[in-house]
Amino acid sequence: MFYPRDSEAGQDAAVRALVHQMLAGRLTPQELAMRIHQRFSPQLPLAERLAELDDQYGILEYGNRTLA
Repeated sequence: MFYPRDSEAGQDAAVRALVHQMLAGRLTPQELAMRIHQRFSPQLPLAERLAELDDQYGILEYGNRTLA
């Protein structure tokens, strides 16, 4: 399926494709969150929570939280 360039529907499809790559084992959850944050956040509602997760991964080394 083709989407208009920079359309929200096209961006949603790209996010879903990245999620499928993670589920297939080709990306780690951290890599997924980072890619989503870099490419789609904050303008895409579907990606907002994953972008927040990337922020959390980024501050792990400064606190007492673990990756799990």
